[in-house]
Amino acid sequence: MEIKINDLQKAVVFVELFQYLKQFVTIISLTLKTDQFYIQGMDSSQISIFEISLMKDWFDEYNVEKDTVIGLNINIFAKILHIYNNPQTISLIVNEENMEIKFESDTKDFNKEFIMPLVEYETEYLTIPEKEYDMDIEMESKKFKNFIDELAIFGDVLTIKYEDDNVILNSQSDTEGSMKLLMKAEDLEECTINEEVQTECSFRIKYLQYMTQYYKLSKYVLLNFTNDTPMQCKYILHENINNFIRFHLAPVIED
Repeated sequence: MEIKINDLQKAVVFVELFQYLKQFVTIISLTLKTDQFYIQGMDSSQISIFEISLMKDWFDEYNVEKDTVIGLNINIFAKILHIYNNPQTISLIVNEENMEIKFESDTKDFNKEFIMPLVEYETEYLTIPEKEYDMDIEMESKKFKNFIDELAIFGDVLTIKYEDDNVILNSQSDTEGSMKLLMKAEDLEECTINEEVQTECSFRIKYLQYMTQYYKLSKYVLLNFTNDTPMQCKYILHENINNFIRFHLAPVIED
């Protein structure tokens, strides 16, 4: 099985996809389907799930004849990808016990080849059905990251709600005080609200900060909320809804 990325912009995106997964897990299960490159994982606290989906045509070459599942040490894989230099192509060759990774270029830059052992790792993927949420937001990824980083100064929990045509983000603590951010719905790229429900949810800011590390992959981030339900945070890659990195984060439920 061999997968190749010649497009230099996509090569940079591929490298970036794996640089922050170590904040969630150490070992990942990678499913190479005949038409899709797919990863799903859950953090050790079991409150967040991440998914990466890249369809066959996202790659320049994708030669996978049968569905195969392999285990990867994400720390090692991320370190190898971190060595990548643009402009270089990326090749992944999956063997029975290892994966060969090649960075190659037609320039004077030296080519590099790596062999990474595969690991035995069995996991069952969760079925995450598509659903409708009561509050849907689309906004600039960089702005959302900046807001979350600012709110993290004032507390560990973010509360989000819709009130008087504003999306309100709030964090507070006994020692640092509080911060409230009001975003006018009309100033967001998209804001769709179920007016029949008063939506107000709370989430651990630490995990939101992990998710916002991916702001470079897409200009916009999609955020979906419903009371007492895991939120969804999604970055679509290259304007194809089937190519994405997506997160689900369980809410903080008060006793």
